[in-house]
Amino acid sequence: MPLTLRFVLLALIFVAIALVVQSDRRRLGVFVNGYRRGKTRLVALPMLALILLLYAASCYSALDRGQPMISLALAAASFVIGYIGSMIWQRVFVRELGA
Repeated sequence: MPLTLRFVLLALIFVAIALVVQSDRRRLGVFVNGYRRGKTRLVALPMLALILLLYAASCYSALDRGQPMISLALAAASFVIGYIGSMIWQRVFVRELGA
């Protein structure tokens, strides 16, 4: 992808994050940061490290090795890790609340 399009996509991602925060505050009255103190951080940080590792491998394979299809596979893996990790994070958070 051209560099300009990458920056446009990055800006759209930041807008999407702001919209999620706004939506949560409107629906639930609160937005809970994923990196909050407690046991949830023990879920969030390893998940972040793993996704960043996949991102670095994706950049290497696409930019240095010229294999963009590997990037797509790693993006799919990152999505699955993020989805499963968010479910685990939510279970830990609910358990911390004592529910």
